[in-house]
Amino acid sequence: MTYADREKYVGQWKSGMKHGLGTETLPNGKVKEGIWEYGNLVKRLTKEEWVRAEKHRIVREKQQKKQRIVRQKQQKIEQIAREKRIASNPGFRDLKPGLHRSTIKKKKVCKGSLNNKSGTTCYSLQNLKFSGTFNRSAFLDKLTVDLGPIVGSVGFINQLSTYIQKGETNIYLKMRNSLGAKYKMDFEFSERDRQLFNEGVKDKLYTVYNGGQVALLINRKKRGYSRDLWLYVEYRDVKPAQRFLKSTKPKRAKASDF
Repeated sequence: MTYADREKYVGQWKSGMKHGLGTETLPNGKVKEGIWEYGNLVKRLTKEEWVRAEKHRIVREKQQKKQRIVRQKQQKIEQIAREKRIASNPGFRDLKPGLHRSTIKKKKVCKGSLNNKSGTTCYSLQNLKFSGTFNRSAFLDKLTVDLGPIVGSVGFINQLSTYIQKGETNIYLKMRNSLGAKYKMDFEFSERDRQLFNEGVKDKLYTVYNGGQVALLINRKKRGYSRDLWLYVEYRDVKPAQRFLKSTKPKRAKASDF
């Protein structure tokens, strides 16, 4: 680089300043060769030292370039593997766990952010709300689809079994049958779970599929002075699904235990 006052510098830079090996030629012809740190010459080098340092720099830069190429290839391989895995993940249309936040944004299928706890509209579907949980690397760990209320209610629902057995018009049965046709069921809440839910001991009832990657959730949602039974579908990436399945799957006594 040649300055306005004809001062010339050839060498390495960092943050816009001379840094590393470099040669500065002043207007009067005086030459400064050596190691620079943030604009200041900290060590002058003889010709022999300069040649050795330059050779070392070239070797180091070649090594760094080689490492960078290897790293980029590995990242590409990992990206392809991740995309294949995501493609096989359950989800809502092409909105699936494992996607990066930036990828979801590029899809332009959601009106707002999935981080919104109240949910946002996606695919212009007014009867559903979507929300999500992202990990530290900004990948979607869990996608939650809010399907709305099963039935309006006040206080405890002692008739939950009645609503679940009403027939094909029931939203829970529809979703249970739909998900059951697509995915293998891991477990479903029991009659005892339902009783505990009605008594307020349990606050969630899960029917889980596909190794924990898909879950149908019944929960109580407070609205004013009432609490309605609310239905959700949760989709999880593989590792979060494994943790979820391990922590949620009920441990029940077998006949052989008695």
